Amino acid sequence: MNLIDFLNSSPVNFLAVKTTAEILEKAGYKSFDPTDKMPEWKAGDKFYTKKNDSSIYAFHIGEQSLSDAGFHIICAHCDSPTFRIKPHAEMLCEGNIVKLNTELYGGAIMSTWFDRPLSLAGRVIVK
Repeated sequence: MNLIDFLNSSPVNFLAVKTTAEILEKAGYKSFDPTDKMPEWKAGDKFYTKKNDSSIYAFHIGEQSLSDAGFHIICAHCDSPTFRIKPHAEMLCEGNIVKLNTELYGGAIMSTWFDRPLSLAGRVIVK
């Protein structure tokens, strides 16, 4: 999957995690539930785990010992920048149009948002 396909299939972090898990599965990674008993891992094993379906952590056990090869950590996050819908967001506007009030989350470069159509995506939490 190329970058543009990944971005198109991942408009929110929940879908980015799902897409990443699919890519990892195709690359031979196995899903791991951290609440289960820890399996015996050996050199060459590849596994991943998700938390809250909004973050994903992948590991590849190297062939050399830690004392010989050390380890590498590569991290990224995919939840920012974005606009979040505020609680009680409905705003009745001229012409009986309802808008949803939003707030900015993260350090967006605002000029890059002005020429694109926006839509809703994500997860709804019901009390």
